[in-house]
Amino acid sequence: FNGALFYDTDKHIVAWSRYLETHCHYTPTEEEFKNIIIGSTNTAILRHFVDKDITPERVIAAVEEKERLYFQACLEDPDCLHLTAGAEEFFDLLTARGIPFMIATGSAKQNMDFYFERLPIGRWFSYESNIIYDDYSRRGKPHPDIYLDAAKQLNLPIGECAVFEDGIPGYSSAEAAGAGAI
Repeated sequence: FNGALFYDTDKHIVAWSRYLETHCHYTPTEEEFKNIIIGSTNTAILRHFVDKDITPERVIAAVEEKERLYFQACLEDPDCLHLTAGAEEFFDLLTARGIPFMIATGSAKQNMDFYFERLPIGRWFSYESNIIYDDYSRRGKPHPDIYLDAAKQLNLPIGECAVFEDGIPGYSSAEAAGAGAI
């Protein structure tokens, strides 16, 4: 979702920078954003930068704070709150042709709730049928878990699925799953 359907990479960079500067007195490099942060789950990011043995309780508290910073960055730039150009027409085309599709995102549910409130995604997506988000139950990208779960939910062999990605961890995840990656 993020970076492919909603251009918000700059907002995540702002939020992670603020969070890590405050809590770790560290500013990630451009390479770290590219290879570690963008496309990864919050848990994986926190394990890398904060504590490799971070407890689930600390993850939840840290994610809540980081996401507040992210939402603030998005709301400070209301012009960014729209889907990628062509996405709505693409979803309409897939729907008209009966091609199954879904969102498989490393974002947490509170982010998806934020998007449902501000973007027209409810027209094509619902939590019950075609969205998988980071619920802390699977390994994050670059592991293939999220795309394998998505293919299973779509009732399709993974080799018949195409994944649209914007980050190296996500592309690696799709490739590891055996899906086509765009």
